[in-house]
Amino acid sequence: MTTHRFCNEEMAINITWLAPVLWSTPSRERRKIRELMSLPLNPVGYAELETSVGYQLGATPDHNDVGLISAGALLAQAQRSAVLVQQLDEDRFWLCTVEDGAVFPAGDLVGNREFIAERLREIRSDIAGKNIPLFDKSASFAIEDALPSDFDDLVNGVKPTSDISCKPITSKKVNKTGLIAISIGLITCLSIGTWQYFSYMEKAQAQHMQNQQATQNAHNQKRLALQRSLNQNSSALLATIADKIFDRPLRAAGWRVHSYEWQNDVILVTWHRNHGSISDIKKYLAEGEYQFFEDATSLVEKIEFPATVRAQADDVETRLANASDRLQLLDTLSALPGQWSLKPARPIGDDYPVTRAQLSGNSNQLHEMIATAVSLKDLPLKVSRITVRLGDSFQWELEGDYFAKSD
Repeated sequence: MTTHRFCNEEMAINITWLAPVLWSTPSRERRKIRELMSLPLNPVGYAELETSVGYQLGATPDHNDVGLISAGALLAQAQRSAVLVQQLDEDRFWLCTVEDGAVFPAGDLVGNREFIAERLREIRSDIAGKNIPLFDKSASFAIEDALPSDFDDLVNGVKPTSDISCKPITSKKVNKTGLIAISIGLITCLSIGTWQYFSYMEKAQAQHMQNQQATQNAHNQKRLALQRSLNQNSSALLATIADKIFDRPLRAAGWRVHSYEWQNDVILVTWHRNHGSISDIKKYLAEGEYQFFEDATSLVEKIEFPATVRAQADDVETRLANASDRLQLLDTLSALPGQWSLKPARPIGDDYPVTRAQLSGNSNQLHEMIATAVSLKDLPLKVSRITVRLGDSFQWELEGDYFAKSD
């Protein structure tokens, strides 16, 4: 269940929030659908929160959430920055973190005591030094600096905007895999904590061993995810996407292709209508998966397209860059065709000695992008997004993550 009664009203919680994005008004509806369809959880509803840095979308795979106010979004409207822990029942808690009027991605969570305690430690580490207040009225986690207020206290007198109510998403196909995965995750979270009949010392010892195992599991998961990232073949990926684009028509059934975007092993193809009808393009796309925009003059087509991987896995530690490699990369980027940038590095997790920096670039020449990808193919790099915009020429954009050892 992802709803709870706050302020004498049922509200939606445990929503998956994307980072805020600054959209121009004409493309706002199109961008919403593109972002929601790129999520692996197959959402059936979404809430929208206007923040100081753009619009933030929150998606839910639960039909019960549709029509309900998002509690996380309401908290963001009432408290610009806050961390709230609230007990829902005997061993189920809600953790919600908001900063600068936006909900933290992965900051609207429901779970048992152990799960929330672990996530709370990560959140407090992320916000260290930011002077963000923490609220825990039930004192469930014995946090010394926690303030005694709950959700009802924090949103008292605040009138929610209509956009933060979960609206339905209509889709031609519904994939149940995401729903099953979330259900399994919830059952797993709720099944922990059956050892309460042990003595205090036995519980303390078991908790210590569990914490050690959880830390080791977290490190193993991060290492496995990092290994998968580094096994991506970026130059082959870009080349095969280019082949895919050039093998497809740019116009069909009176419609034309406006852009391609690869992300999360999916290509989203945006079509704009010239003189064709809706029935014409439906007939052309046949059994493909697609979604029309609200004005019915554009649609987005979804194509499964897994990333190209290397033939043989490489050892993670030997592939990570160091500080001198980063300086060499900056020199390399300055000499590459197109426009490229590398943002400052950030840790990928607590107590894990690896950093990630966002790499981005663009060019209107495919051969320049391929040459660049070949130049970067042996670096500890994972491509996260490739966008191709069609106009008088093809505009290629690439985003990725560059991994290095912590100093």
